[in-house]
Amino acid sequence: MRKTKKTWLAILFSTVIMALLLGVTAQAAVQNPFQPSKKYGGHLPSYHQRQILSSFWPKGGDFSTPGYKKDFEMKAVSANKKVATVKVETRKVGDRYRKYLYVIAKGAGKTEIQITVKIKGKTYKKTFPYQVYKYENPFSSFKINGKNYASKLNKLKKGQKVATGSVRYASWTPPEGKLSYKLKKNYKIQCLEAVGEDGMFISDAKNNQVLPEGCKGFWIGYENTKTKAYGELFIGKK
Repeated sequence: MRKTKKTWLAILFSTVIMALLLGVTAQAAVQNPFQPSKKYGGHLPSYHQRQILSSFWPKGGDFSTPGYKKDFEMKAVSANKKVATVKVETRKVGDRYRKYLYVIAKGAGKTEIQITVKIKGKTYKKTFPYQVYKYENPFSSFKINGKNYASKLNKLKKGQKVATGSVRYASWTPPEGKLSYKLKKNYKIQCLEAVGEDGMFISDAKNNQVLPEGCKGFWIGYENTKTKAYGELFIGKK
């Protein structure tokens, strides 16, 4: 009888130890929401931290957490709301919850974005520097059929408000013909797309080539190579 009692005590002790170990393992298995991951994000990419105040659609999903099985809390604060404000959005994809951060550029200057995530009894915090630069027309010339339209990009219009800010764009419908452009010093094109009347993608628009049929505007992603700041420029009627 004593032997049986000792056996049960040993089993119980082993079970408790195993449960504790599993609990520690499970706790440790919670993915740090700020751990960089190609698949899940988990960090604010450096090019998102330096923006040119020219985005047609303000950047969305600047930061996203990994997916977790249970909903959790995430808060974000901008230290300088004159430069940028923030918005947190929750999405459930399948059985996983994820949080997305939208940074809405307001004006040129510097700020810090602090993100706080609370999940399974743990609190994670991280602060990201964020800078917004004044818009400058990146093109010294933007010609179609030899006529220079670069001056149309000197100032951008403020259009209708959307969920994450106000649109900014150059209101102009380009004529048909051959596109040729030159960039100012310290600028490079990341992408240049021809879009239709509805703003939907038609094809890439290449320098020194005839524009595709149905082209009514452009979506341009560009970078200032000196500041490493990224900008988005929309050209078209809205």
